[in-house]
Amino acid sequence: MMLGLTCTTLAAAADLDLTQVGSWPEMELLNGNNVAVVGRYALVTGGTKISPGVYPGLCVFDVGDAAPPRLVGSLNIMGGGPIAVRGNHAFVADWGRMLVVDISDPPHPRLVSVFDTPGNDLTVTVGGSYAYLGSIQGNEYDVRIINISDPVNPRAVGKYTTTNSNYGSALAADGAFLCLLSNRSDETGDTATLDVVDVHDPAAPRKLGTYETPGSANAMAVSAGRAYLAPWTFNQAGTWLYKVEVIDLSDPAGPKPIGAYSLTPLAGGDGLTDILAIKWGHNWS
Repeated sequence: MMLGLTCTTLAAAADLDLTQVGSWPEMELLNGNNVAVVGRYALVTGGTKISPGVYPGLCVFDVGDAAPPRLVGSLNIMGGGPIAVRGNHAFVADWGRMLVVDISDPPHPRLVSVFDTPGNDLTVTVGGSYAYLGSIQGNEYDVRIINISDPVNPRAVGKYTTTNSNYGSALAADGAFLCLLSNRSDETGDTATLDVVDVHDPAAPRKLGTYETPGSANAMAVSAGRAYLAPWTFNQAGTWLYKVEVIDLSDPAGPKPIGAYSLTPLAGGDGLTDILAIKWGHNWS
């Protein structure tokens, strides 16, 4: 599948109208976790074609102007998965390892260290002095907690494991709590699970609470004590049904839904590419 990096501008804050101002074609297997924005630059990992037969694992685009994105730099790394940024460094989950990239000069990214892990690394997020790296190993989904206070010498300090899933999909750090989104499929159907994990002591993380919702979900954001999930289901008419769920995390031991927003069904969609605009302050119902 060939996808594209699309740049939009917010034309009117009152109604969140989005206007496309540019795009970069021919990107493979791109999703929201593969893009990080730093100032006027977009860091994009994955299969970005920049010339015939050339697919560097990390590309840097200048998106500062209301114009098509402009390729200004790249780094030749194998693969290139989800990316997270802390200060002058980017952290890339890359199938069995975490890459640490110096982005102090974004057009000239530089690999500074590699942290090897067992399993297949699927997602990464950062919070404070720690990176959280999610990986599959056998039937377990592990989140490794890595001290990145010295990005050149990252070191493992703890691990959280969940066995209540077939695969993990997203991580988000919110202060001393980590939110883990995972999915499982069984004879009853698909279920997306949100675990809230206490990481006050990175060496001994512990689950505080769980929330489950029907369907599958690969996207999550956490802000100001709330989690925003984007689960989808597939009905018998062949239509993908999408929604955004808002979860209250004020009591980490009992995360609870406080609202949802249903999106217009997408006929014939493939569930891989979605853009959601959420109006803050909306009366969720």
